[in-house]
Order: sequence, then structure tokens, then C-alpha cells
Amino acid sequence: LNSNITVQDFKNEFVAYASATISSRLRSFQFRFLHRITLTNVFAHKIGLIEDPSCTFCGNEAETMMHLFWNCTYVQIFWHRVFQFTQSEYGLHTVLNNKNALLSCDINLLNLLCICAKQYIYFCKTVKKRPSIVEYVQRVQNLRSIEQAIAEKNNKMHYFNRKWQGL
Repeated sequence: LNSNITVQDFKNEFVAYASATISSRLRSFQFRFLHRITLTNVFAHKIGLIEDPSCTFCGNEAETMMHLFWNCTYVQIFWHRVFQFTQSEYGLHTVLNNKNALLSCDINLLNLLCICAKQYIYFCKTVKKRPSIVEYVQRVQNLRSIEQAIAEKNNKMHYFNRKWQGL
């Protein structure tokens, strides 16, 4: 991320993502992301799986983790729209930068929405299509519905409401 991250900051990331979501799929993705074991075109090229290490979305630069999840022009546009969505839908006003998007912050719901966005970016990479805010919002709404159903079943609506109410 080109930023100074202490050992304690890194440890805090694991606490943050575990408390952000009950989704094992999202937790698994965030674990792989934090350990830098998500497959990029640069790595796939290095081990001989593909011939071209260029970005799946823009094709202009080598697809490193930083480029795939932050620096790509198409991903930048997507992140801008994600942060607009978090502000309009949940009242989450935060600075759009790579640390807030790719690492955790003090707001559980924002952490969850950013993990969802990263997982969606990676999904789009695997199916070779550019990220769409419309599809992302649908995924967030589906996740919210699933978490609500689980909270109702387990009589934990107070946790659900506190998490999803925003600010």
C-alpha cells in the first residue's frame, strides 16, 4: 500500500475483518487479501499461467495487487462510486484513499462495504469484466438481507441494526 503499517496495525486488520462480517466467503477473501495471496496477472505470468501480465480491466499497466485493487483507472472510478454510495446510503463520510479502502478503519460497516468492494473487484477480474456500481449495490443488498435473516433467526436483531444503521 506504500504506507507505513506497524505489526500492531496488521494484527488489528484481522480483528476488524472478523468483526465486520459473518460471511465466511468475505472473511476468506480478506484473509487471502491481507496475506497477498490473491492471484494477479503479474504473478500468473511469473509462474507461466498466462502470457500477458497486463491489467484485466485497463490493459495499460502490469496487474500488481496495488494496481488491481487501487491504481487502475477503472477501479478508481469504481471506488469513487462506492464511497459515494456509502455516504448517500449509510451516511459514512470518510476520505477516499487507499488505506481507507484497502485496510480497516474504526467503522465496522465501512470495513464490511470495503471488503465487499474488494471481493467484487476480484470477482470481476476472474470473469474479465469491469466493476459496476449497480452490481456491487445488488451484492451489498443481498448480503444485508442474508445477515438480517440470520439475525432474526438467532434473535440478534440489535446487533444487525447497530451494524447496518450507519451513522
